[in-house]
Amino acid sequence: METAEFTTSTGTIRIAVRVIADIANKAVLAVPGVAGIEVGLSDAITQAINMERTGGVNVSINEKGVSINLYILVKHGIRVPDLALTVQGRVKEAVQNQTNVIAEAVNVHIQGIVFDTMKVGDLHV
Repeated sequence: METAEFTTSTGTIRIAVRVIADIANKAVLAVPGVAGIEVGLSDAITQAINMERTGGVNVSINEKGVSINLYILVKHGIRVPDLALTVQGRVKEAVQNQTNVIAEAVNVHIQGIVFDTMKVGDLHV
């Protein structure tokens, strides 16, 4: 299991990437206008092999903190640039507040639009 590791004056802190992904996932889904998180085929295979629930949220560890890639579905009628900025801010804040890990980059990838008559599972990207 990959971990973000940081040394403090009192010792070392190790946080599993899955924890950071789960925090980001919850923050994304709390933003009005987000219809869901897209789980691609490679994510589904990875989840089946590793039994990890990080689909649609990819976390990479770097020297300064973490970079997070989010693959989301938006509700029809939402202004996408504004939504993406809100998602970036909420995810960065949630990760930093809950883990003290710097979210150096939060990249939002819009994977599709969900219309009122559709369910998230109906969209095939």
